[in-house]
Amino acid sequence: MTVADVIEYVRYGELANFGIIKNLSSEYPAEVIDAEKAIISYINLGLIELYKRFNLRTEETVVIMSENLAIYTLNIPTLNSIVGVYDEEGSEYVLNSENDALSILTPSYNVIQVPNPSEGGALYVMYNASPDKIEWNDDLTTLTVPIPPVLYEPLFKYIGYRGCTGMTKDTQTDVQLYYNSFLKSCDIAIQLGVVPTEDPLVSGTKLELKGFV
Repeated sequence: MTVADVIEYVRYGELANFGIIKNLSSEYPAEVIDAEKAIISYINLGLIELYKRFNLRTEETVVIMSENLAIYTLNIPTLNSIVGVYDEEGSEYVLNSENDALSILTPSYNVIQVPNPSEGGALYVMYNASPDKIEWNDDLTTLTVPIPPVLYEPLFKYIGYRGCTGMTKDTQTDVQLYYNSFLKSCDIAIQLGVVPTEDPLVSGTKLELKGFV
C-alpha cells in the first residue's frame, strides 16, 4: 500500500470530519502539501507504534567486547528492544535470568550487561527495529507503507486517533474511542496470526543469516 492509498482511505473514513481533509482539496498547493505532510507524520507515528507492538523488522549488530567492560550501549536510532544475543559459535545466551550465571542482562532497552566479557570476543545482538521514516515528496504513489495487509486497519485507526489528539475538549471522547478502536484492531490482528511478542525469525533462521549453519 502506498501513502497515496492511505490518504485516500482515511480522507473518507477516520479523518473525514476533520479540517485537515478540507485542506487536501484546497486550491492553494501549499495547503495541500501541509495536509499531506501532516497525515504522513501520523502515518510515521502509527508505523512506529505498530513496529513496537508487532515484530515486523529484526536487525542485527555486532558488539566487540573488552575484558574490563561489562556494560555496552547500542546507540542505534531504530532499536526498539533487544530480542536475542548469540556468541561466535551461534549459541544463544539466556536473557535476564537470575538463575543463570552466564545470562546477559538488558537493564535498558538498548543496553546489554555481560557477566564475563572476553577481550576481543564478539556478541551478535538481534533487535526489534523501527521502520524507516517516510518523507514527503510530490508523488505519494511512490511512497510505500511497509506493513502487511492485516495491519492496515490498525494503522487507519491510529491515524484517526492522532487526528483527534490536540483538538478541543469536546473531541476528547473521540480521541479515546479512536485509541480503543486501535487497540481492538491490534487484538484482531493478533488473532489473525500476527504475533507481537515473539521474534519472527526462529533461532535456526537467525543462525543461517549469520552463517553458522
